[in-house]
Amino acid sequence: MESRNPSIIPKDAHRPSVFPRRVSKWSIGSRKSLGRSSLFGIYRVMKSVKYENTYRTGPKRTDRISEEKLKEIVNETMVAVLESEVYNPQRAQTLSVNLSNQLRKYVHEAYPKSRYKIIAQVTVGSPEGCSIIMTSRALWNPKECGDTFVEATFSNTKIFAVALVFCLYY
Repeated sequence: MESRNPSIIPKDAHRPSVFPRRVSKWSIGSRKSLGRSSLFGIYRVMKSVKYENTYRTGPKRTDRISEEKLKEIVNETMVAVLESEVYNPQRAQTLSVNLSNQLRKYVHEAYPKSRYKIIAQVTVGSPEGCSIIMTSRALWNPKECGDTFVEATFSNTKIFAVALVFCLYY
């Protein structure tokens, strides 16, 4: 105690504590009150848990998209939309865009919490003396990655359409 400068610190002054009065932003009382239980300790705000990425490369067996259910969704949507349509070259582009958006929407509604990217491709045409050949290529592993696709066609005397719906796990 002799090393203190009497002009700055009086002799009867207490030395400041090594620990501050408030230990952290979550403590309500002094450090001494942390040892005993109190009502304030029960109602302290807890930090929210932040989960790490799972780095899953494939879905669980229960989360896989069923090809049968997907085919049913695509066929029902195409029949509902195209049953009363007549082919019009000016309207064909908007019709195919709207139909592909509806297909994506209905697949997302059927599988709301899935980690699948839904890609829908729709081609609309006139059935009068026309033919169409469609191909697509993709690099995937459907058994382990859970990727799948469905193709569906609709045709009557006024219009035809071909839809491809790809479900890619990410």
